[in-house]
Amino acid sequence: MDKKNLVEKLIINFQEKAEESRKLFESARQAAIDAPGAMQSKSDTTKFQMSQLAESSLAVYKQIQRCISTLKEIDLSRECKAIGIGAVVKVEEDQSESYYFILPINCGGQSIELEEQEVNAIAVKSPIAQALLNKKAGDIINIKVPASLRIFRIIEIE
Repeated sequence: MDKKNLVEKLIINFQEKAEESRKLFESARQAAIDAPGAMQSKSDTTKFQMSQLAESSLAVYKQIQRCISTLKEIDLSRECKAIGIGAVVKVEEDQSESYYFILPINCGGQSIELEEQEVNAIAVKSPIAQALLNKKAGDIINIKVPASLRIFRIIEIE
């Protein structure tokens, strides 16, 4: 699997999300500026609510920007014998195959279509990534998730 292309697609997705967050921040900030203050309307909390929305949108934007920077720095050239950050893992579960791309903290939560395969980008702190870390091809692991127990057989690590 072409990890460089995978990272490029992830970066594009995160850049789109960053732009959405930036626009939401600008809109909420302007709404906070335009909203009546406490002196004009003692019972209206719009200014406060819009300020809170602007702050959280800005925080999301900054987090996404950090994620983009982190993705640009991942060393994709190292060979993966055991699963770690930057590994693409092919697993079998209930006779179907899935791909997981292990990413640094706060960089997961995306699914990317690559080479006619869906690749799930997951953060290293996610339950599935935690269960996969340091495992090798051929290992069978049990992953307890809120809804059930999942059993993966690791087929391949790239």
